[in-house]
Amino acid sequence: MNYTCMKHSLDELRPVPDAAHTRGSVRQIELLPNKPVSVDAVRGTVVRSLRGSLWLTQEGHWQDYVLVPGVSYVSLDDGRIVVSAQDQGGAASVFRTELAPGNSECDAWLNVSEGAIARIERNARRAQGAEVMRWIGILADALAGAWRRLTGADKPADNGTRGHAA
Repeated sequence: MNYTCMKHSLDELRPVPDAAHTRGSVRQIELLPNKPVSVDAVRGTVVRSLRGSLWLTQEGHWQDYVLVPGVSYVSLDDGRIVVSAQDQGGAASVFRTELAPGNSECDAWLNVSEGAIARIERNARRAQGAEVMRWIGILADALAGAWRRLTGADKPADNGTRGHAA
């Protein structure tokens, strides 16, 4: 697991080996758009996005988070967490984990799974490819228009009918 701490930037943190393990049961929450769900959280509460894009905020924290599938939020302190689906709905799992004593300079840890990283990279490559193709299309249209203007191909054909009434 790669945990990152949100301070002023993303800093890589290395938890103590075997320090974090699931404690208690895992609860699954179905989220409807614009229907927030609150969770009473304590240190070690984990909210993992299973489906959809989820907005998360925790009481007493200045920063909100957007979780995509494969990303987990790990609370480092107590305070109610509010989660809501952004677009079409979603699902999250909530459970507690035992955290090693340590750095609590930040609000929370974010865990991004390898599958989520691969999916984000794949989607970014697709979006980049689509944007490149869009710009190639714009450039091709502009070049074709310039060529027509240079060759006179965009002027109406005369066909010898100029000045004659039909």
